[in-house]
Amino acid sequence: MAQFTQTKIGCTWLLNLLFLLIGLSLTTLAQTVHSTLYLNQTPTFIHYSLQQGLSNKIITAIHQDREGFIWVGTQDGLNRFDGYRFTVFQTDSTEMPYTFVSFIHEDRAGHLWLSTMNKGLVRFDKQTGKFTSYRIDSTGQDKRNFCLSILVDSQDRFWVATAEGVNKFDPETGRFTLYAHPAPGYIIYKIHEDATGGLWVATDKGLFQFDPDGRTFTLFPLSKEEQQEDISHVRCLYTDRKGNLWIGTNGRGNANGLFRLNPITRQITHYAFQKNGLTGNHIYKEAIVEDAAGMIWIGTNNGLQQLNPVTGEFTTYQANALIPGNLISNNIWSLYIDRSGLLWIGTAEGLHRLMPRSRQIRTYQLRPDAIYNHREENSIEFLYEDHSGLLWFSPFTHGLYSFDRRTSQLTRYAARTEDVYSLVNDNIRDVREDKSGVLWVLAGKCLHALDRNTGRFTRYPMQIYCWLLEEDSAGHLWVGGEALARFDKQSGQFTYYYHNPAVSNSLLQNSMFPMLISRSGVIWMGMAGLGLSKLEPKTGKFTHYKPNLTHPKGHLNNLLVNELYEDKAGILWIATTHGGLNRLDTNTGYFTAFTTRDGLPSNNIASILEDKRGHLWLSTNQGISRFNPRTRSFRNYDKGDGLQDNEFFGSVSFRCHNGELLFGGPNGFNIFHPGSLQDNPVIPPVYITSFKVLDKPHMFDQQTIKLSYLENFISFDFVALNYIMPEKNQYAYQLVGVDKDWVYSGNRRFVNYPDLDPGNYTFRVKASNNDGVWNQQGAALQFVILPPFYYTWWFISLSFAAVLCLLYAGYRYRIRQVQKQEREKTEFNKKVSELEMQALRAQMNPHFIFNCLNSINRFILKNQPEAASDYLSKFSRLIRLILQNSNTPTITLENELEALELYLQMEALRFEGKFTFSITCDKEVEADYIEIPPLIIQPYVENAIWHGLMHKEGMGQLSIVVQQEAQWLICTIEDNGIGRKRAAQLKSKSATKSKSMGMQITAHRLELLHKLYGKQTRVEVVDLIDDSGEACGTRVNLKMLV
Repeated sequence: MAQFTQTKIGCTWLLNLLFLLIGLSLTTLAQTVHSTLYLNQTPTFIHYSLQQGLSNKIITAIHQDREGFIWVGTQDGLNRFDGYRFTVFQTDSTEMPYTFVSFIHEDRAGHLWLSTMNKGLVRFDKQTGKFTSYRIDSTGQDKRNFCLSILVDSQDRFWVATAEGVNKFDPETGRFTLYAHPAPGYIIYKIHEDATGGLWVATDKGLFQFDPDGRTFTLFPLSKEEQQEDISHVRCLYTDRKGNLWIGTNGRGNANGLFRLNPITRQITHYAFQKNGLTGNHIYKEAIVEDAAGMIWIGTNNGLQQLNPVTGEFTTYQANALIPGNLISNNIWSLYIDRSGLLWIGTAEGLHRLMPRSRQIRTYQLRPDAIYNHREENSIEFLYEDHSGLLWFSPFTHGLYSFDRRTSQLTRYAARTEDVYSLVNDNIRDVREDKSGVLWVLAGKCLHALDRNTGRFTRYPMQIYCWLLEEDSAGHLWVGGEALARFDKQSGQFTYYYHNPAVSNSLLQNSMFPMLISRSGVIWMGMAGLGLSKLEPKTGKFTHYKPNLTHPKGHLNNLLVNELYEDKAGILWIATTHGGLNRLDTNTGYFTAFTTRDGLPSNNIASILEDKRGHLWLSTNQGISRFNPRTRSFRNYDKGDGLQDNEFFGSVSFRCHNGELLFGGPNGFNIFHPGSLQDNPVIPPVYITSFKVLDKPHMFDQQTIKLSYLENFISFDFVALNYIMPEKNQYAYQLVGVDKDWVYSGNRRFVNYPDLDPGNYTFRVKASNNDGVWNQQGAALQFVILPPFYYTWWFISLSFAAVLCLLYAGYRYRIRQVQKQEREKTEFNKKVSELEMQALRAQMNPHFIFNCLNSINRFILKNQPEAASDYLSKFSRLIRLILQNSNTPTITLENELEALELYLQMEALRFEGKFTFSITCDKEVEADYIEIPPLIIQPYVENAIWHGLMHKEGMGQLSIVVQQEAQWLICTIEDNGIGRKRAAQLKSKSATKSKSMGMQITAHRLELLHKLYGKQTRVEVVDLIDDSGEACGTRVNLKMLV
């Protein structure tokens, strides 16, 4: 400035200087420089308290056993944690004598030793769940039973720190040996062995070296200023991997805070409270640990702190219950690093598990600004990297930002109404750098070109709102939004392509999202709910793709397209809102879809990028998924892996020149290199945690379990001990003998098997960690369901023998029965034959034959040869029919009636017309089809002639009527003779005997036929009476079932 005052200045020169200053001011107004982006590496604390099953919220001790379970000591009992739930071991005076667990130690046998306050030392058997108490002082002096810590040193000596001194314990005898401090009133908080084998004792009166052989305690001053009346109150002792002894104290004395001691050189480094970044004034006795990176973690009464021992810098994490994922309490009672490197924090408000942010996935956010809403300022609309490596992005309606990762410089370009060289508005939709290095920006209805030297924008107004920007191989810019337009950079003019309903070869509609120019120059467009379109600029031809279930080559399965990507092989990949990922082979036109059924976390795909290995990275509304097109497998990442959120915005992604991938969403954007994402390699141990029979817990071990056949409802609970996002652990189980193959149950950790049959069973379970690394060996449990006694081999053998005996007895009985039946049948047949013979004899009795021959002789003597010949002919025919019919068990009704008519004709001739007869058979009766026993009607007819008509005065009448009612054949024999009563008075001895025998034989025959063939018969005899009451005949109804 002084130089200017010494020089004459002309008007022209002053005018030029004025314009230069105005230009500089405009440039300054066009851009605002912030300090940098905020790299969010805040860890997440997972909190467990009473609601998750803890027995008490004050966590005083933490330990991981050799199986991998986390054991938690509280002021009210012991808890076991498997990553999902807590199992509380109840405080019973007969088992666990006191609830306040101050320390947990595991011996070589797997037993847990607990130091408890007021009630001494306790051993817990994990197999049986039983507690055994060892009282240090049986007289009840509380100081010696006030146990604070346990140490088993390198010489296998078991030490217990109490309020009265150090006790050596012999687990074999259960006896204690007291090493009392020479000065009374000392409380021993902790006994510790350093890397050299030296023993140290932390007391309320300072730090002491302990010599068991000499039984001496030697005070070790932590600073030169430490005086007897102002001595340190030492609580915590810890040795790191380098052999340094870390000492934590409370706020008493000048020598307060944290100390690091080299046991060999005796060099001490002091970190005082309220200095060097160490907050609080109290370090608890179990609250110093070292992590895998060599960082020292300290728990105080004012939060959790991480110390970098190289730089001496502290990082403090304090409670804020209003922010999810923060600590709930600043009172840190205990710290523990498990075998997977996770930090467990015991506080006055429950247990915390620290899930550090992924070092491979980084999240960038704008720092909160008082002018803008935090959430809106972190909502990323697009991401882009130019050739120089600058990152360009825009938060929601908050202007354009560039970020130089080398210098961490952040520059903002904002709209200013008074500046024609600024952006028209702050709603930035897309950015592209063309081949000449010009940066083009879309905002509102304007395309901008940025002059990076001056920071000025040149505006190119448009007729439409656009949000898509691409450059083709010819250097033309294509913009898409409310229509499609091509921009000629030479002329600064736009050529527009609109939807024309009258022209089939046009846009499906004017609104589009997204857009892609392929390497062949084809422009692909998502048509905002109407599917996919393709424009070939050389020909101007449009091709449209929509869902078509009948398409022979597959089809686009969803109309809502979010992103388009062309991979190295020229395959077009389409991200959809509800249809997952679609693959289009542009050569064949064949579509293939991949959805949640194939492993995607969501069917709503926001954007697609390809890494150098050919894997596709898909952002979704449920995290990011890596897809291997060759194996068609997915690997999913979510917020727990370090993502800014599980939700991502459509087409907000970019692949950097160095291979890093960018994805944006509502809470910032993520940057990571695909090759740096390492899976959790730890194979999780798998255990069966519960075996239930009939829904009741059952003791189980490695031996085979035997159950009765009634105990056939079996349940299993199982767990994989991986505490890094255990909700992602996967399980598979198989009950050998029931399940043909492994049953993959996702993250379900139980299974029920009802109604199991008796037999031998093996239950197997395997599991994976959060990154899909499987423990193929898993765990197994064998059990036997014994069959009921009637299924045992001895019972079956006895039963088989008994059945054989019964079968043999039954066989013998059956043989006897058959033999008996054969005898009875033979006897029965004999009787039938006799009856048949008797019936035949009754038909052919000597009287009948004699009378017939007399009749023939009489006709001859009377010189009536024709009558004699006719009678003889009838007689021979009758004898032939009787003999013929007697050879079969049944004959037709027609044959029976024919024989009966011959018999009646002969009897009528012999009695010289003393009676007449008639035989009537209904037309409905099928006489030639119905069969009846032979010689069954004749005895009743003969009885009517000899007993009814022979003694009648005047002409006799005999009628025979055959009819059928349903299944019954009814034969009615009626005469007008003297009746049964008068016939009995006048009976003829010769006739009565033979005729009575004929009736009796017929009755027996009918009875035997019923037994033999089941033929039912009924005989009804009715005496006929005239008007004067005198007998006028007899009617016989013979009914036979046919």
